[in-house]
Amino acid sequence: MPTGRRVPSRPLPGDDPAAYVAAGLATAPTRYRATAHHTLRATARDGDHAEGGRAQEWG
Repeated sequence: MPTGRRVPSRPLPGDDPAAYVAAGLATAPTRYRATAHHTLRATARDGDHAEGGRAQEWG
């Protein structure tokens, strides 16, 4: 039964996968780099908001 993978997965370098990903994000070109500023803006923009930009109150 095919698995959909064309090549076998390769192991990540190092012992800590999270550190490997963090290093890749930190060294990404500035145009594509993830920053806290953009993350917070996206969270505020895409969060639970009613029309008009007001936060919905869930009670």
